[in-house]
Amino acid sequence: MKKAHGGQVPGSRIAQNEPSTTAARLATEHCVSPATVKRAAKFAEEVEKTPELKKAIETGRPVLQVRREIKEAKREERRRENRQKVEKVKSPEKVLEIGGKFSTVVIDPPGVGRALGA
Repeated sequence: MKKAHGGQVPGSRIAQNEPSTTAARLATEHCVSPATVKRAAKFAEEVEKTPELKKAIETGRPVLQVRREIKEAKREERRRENRQKVEKVKSPEKVLEIGGKFSTVVIDPPGVGRALGA
């Protein structure tokens, strides 16, 4: 006697042609791709976590502009913290030991000033 092949997996309630994930089901209902649904969910989570974004949406401000402002505020805070750390250090050689994260390193290679006539 032959075994039956195919068919529905025992315990599974999803038919073969039905979307298998929530994103796929929502995508089908709203005529968009599952990736669009996932991006929308990620954006919704970001809005819930960030009061500035929530307020921007409520007031009609551009979200990208608010994101840039938030990012710049974080950068400026990091710069302020690094300035405070550098002010505490007595010699320039010790700056690397304080553990600050610096986005720019300024160096003065030897002999450049003489070559430029300084």
